[in-house]
Amino acid sequence: MDTAGGGTERIGTGGSINGYDVLVLGDAVEVSRGGASVTRQTVEGLGRFLHAARDLRLGWAELPDFEVIYLYDSGDGGFGYAVNVDAPDLSEWGYAPFVA
Repeated sequence: MDTAGGGTERIGTGGSINGYDVLVLGDAVEVSRGGASVTRQTVEGLGRFLHAARDLRLGWAELPDFEVIYLYDSGDGGFGYAVNVDAPDLSEWGYAPFVA
């Protein structure tokens, strides 16, 4: 955070989608449901991505084997991070499939 120049920098954001609460602080993302943590991940570069995003959005998709929450920039063709809430090890960077 730039305090010397008196400015501030976005270091976090949060939102809710389909019953999930999503909190991002720097490179950490936590997803909870009903007050219970579902997954907590450290994602290298997530804080930089949030800061640079032109139109940050939150999305959700249900696939045959799992649910995914997308943190994506609609101003960059839907690029972002997909948080797999059922199999966190399968979370990844990429393009949200529902953005045209």
